Amino acid sequence: MKSFSIAVTLTVTAILVVLSAPTSAQDWKKGKLGHLVRLIGTYNNDALLDDAQVKQAMRLVVGKDVGLLKDNLATRGPIDFIDGNLVLTGLAPHMGGTEEAPLWVKVYDGSVRAVIMHHGKVTIYATDMRYDHLPGQLRSYVRNLLDPSYELEPPGLHWQK
Repeated sequence: MKSFSIAVTLTVTAILVVLSAPTSAQDWKKGKLGHLVRLIGTYNNDALLDDAQVKQAMRLVVGKDVGLLKDNLATRGPIDFIDGNLVLTGLAPHMGGTEEAPLWVKVYDGSVRAVIMHHGKVTIYATDMRYDHLPGQLRSYVRNLLDPSYELEPPGLHWQK
């Protein structure tokens, strides 16, 4: 009976130590672009698009299609925050379903990902090497544009790496 009591005491003590230990939760709003988190929930999209670091990252990843990306983001909602990314989603005026785009800007390292739907062609602009490395909600967006029944990379998708 005494060994049972000691075992219970040790178990309870171990649980209390684990529960009282400080957590090392990641603050997804800190990093290279932490100064832009104040824009979450606002319509101040130009402040995000015109930020020098974001502009440079867009040039590196999107290249010559930055103008098309901006055109397809002309009508947009507020800046969202998903999985550590500032997210803009929009469409060209009066062109929903044919000309649209999301832009994902990772706060931690300043990297960008974009998807442009242009004349029915869907292109991903990212440094990710595989489709399944993209954030889940971005993959869902792409699947909904092409074929929602696909869990893996849908056919007809183009990559610009």
